[in-house]
Amino acid sequence: MINADVDPLVVNTMANYLFDKGNEEASLNYYSVLLEHDQLNDDSVENLAMYHLRHRYLDEALSFLEEAAGRQPQKVYLYIQYLKHCSDPGRLKAMRSKLLRQFAGAVRIPEFNRLFVS
Repeated sequence: MINADVDPLVVNTMANYLFDKGNEEASLNYYSVLLEHDQLNDDSVENLAMYHLRHRYLDEALSFLEEAAGRQPQKVYLYIQYLKHCSDPGRLKAMRSKLLRQFAGAVRIPEFNRLFVS
């Protein structure tokens, strides 16, 4: 169990280390505590998004991807993962708008532009 006095930075670092080493069960224990106290850092949110995608928990994955993209708007792959897995037209439109605001010039790249064709 995690002591309440432990710095969230330390807990996030440990959780992310364990996640990177493939120890999902242990990392999820740390992430659960951090999530419960609203103390996930950017990397932790991103890792949780990837975990949920990998295990096909799409609703949760999309929520974490949305939060991760909001926290780290420079990471284009977060938007792409969201667009690849989301089927809700309203949510797709909103994420496409965010992506365009962040990377407006990229629509001239054919692969990127395909993300905007429904």
